[in-house]
Amino acid sequence: MTRQYLYPQTRKIEMTMALFAAGFGMNALYLKSAFGNAGLSWAGIEDGRAVAQLLVGASIAHGIGIRANGRLGPLSPLLRSAAMGVFTYFFGALAFAGAGTSATYTYAVIAVGMCLGARNAAVDLLDALKGLSPRWTH
Repeated sequence: MTRQYLYPQTRKIEMTMALFAAGFGMNALYLKSAFGNAGLSWAGIEDGRAVAQLLVGASIAHGIGIRANGRLGPLSPLLRSAAMGVFTYFFGALAFAGAGTSATYTYAVIAVGMCLGARNAAVDLLDALKGLSPRWTH
């Protein structure tokens, strides 16, 4: 029996979050390439390449953690936790930078969703480190 930490629905939600973050990063790269800025100058972010590398890299790590789902021991929830932490920090920073504008509401909702995913991954990581049985097995 393989130890798995993600429920099937949670797995889909986390994969959607990773794809959203990767798409956001690739959009920033496209805007930087096509128009000379990442479209995030209001938040003090001019380098779309750095945004793309950060978000796509974290999305790849997150995808590996989701795909492994317990087969790598505590490494899979660790990858998920780290990536979700990056997503939460990035979108939270955008929400904070847009204080007083509609960007705050937009990015705050995204950041809260990412934070809930990060919490779930952190709980799975603590369970894995303690050697507890996962909540769901296959």
